[in-house]
Amino acid sequence: MTDIPTLTRLWIHEMNRVFRDRLLEKVDINDFDTLLRKAVANKLNLDLGEIFSKEHIIFADFMDMDPENRV
Repeated sequence: MTDIPTLTRLWIHEMNRVFRDRLLEKVDINDFDTLLRKAVANKLNLDLGEIFSKEHIIFADFMDMDPENRV
């Protein structure tokens, strides 16, 4: 990782895969999203605008189709 916001986005990605993907009800998904945003803002003291952008938070090696650049 090159910086704290990137590490935080990776952590959010993992929290979504481990917990959020298992939730079925919209209210539960919204509650989870709220808790995650509060944790980032209050516990990590990070700017939500910097962490949660309009783009999806995705970490995967298929994002770069060049096999030389895959992690």
